[in-house]
Amino acid sequence: MLNGRKRALIVVIGSMIALVLGFLVFVLFYGIPRWGDAIVSALYLLPIPVLVLLYSTRSRRK
Repeated sequence: MLNGRKRALIVVIGSMIALVLGFLVFVLFYGIPRWGDAIVSALYLLPIPVLVLLYSTRSRRK
């Protein structure tokens, strides 16, 4: 079994990869966005890794 710190690191790296892949798909479909669009899309994607981190810490405390 992985200990908590290693699993949290994997979750963080995975969420970063997911953010980058989501941004690349966004760029492929819509072209390179203006800075305002990029910031808005990043704000929409931001809660996902935060929720995953909260869930992992909550499940680890039990």
